[in-house]
Amino acid sequence: IDETVVFHSLTKADIAAIVEIQLAEVAKRLADRRITIETTASAKALLGELGYDPSFGARPLKRLIQQKIDNALAEKILRGQVADGDHLIIDGQGKTFTFTTQRDK
Repeated sequence: IDETVVFHSLTKADIAAIVEIQLAEVAKRLADRRITIETTASAKALLGELGYDPSFGARPLKRLIQQKIDNALAEKILRGQVADGDHLIIDGQGKTFTFTTQRDK
């Protein structure tokens, strides 16, 4: 190997864009059930804060979304707290995420 590859640290704008991409993937997986999600700015900021590590970049973000968003949504669906056609609002409060369900009428 005779080339050097230089990696630059991610900016806040980079992290915000990655958060958007990952949340779009979550929304895609819920689309079959007509479940929609809306993520507040504070939830996105919290994901960006907790999911970024200077050593690993944004790699921990995907795991964080799986643990804190995907798993929580799956549990709510299994418990019947979220049904097909519902709209969910995901908010960040402190260091946790809250979910508010709006039923399809």
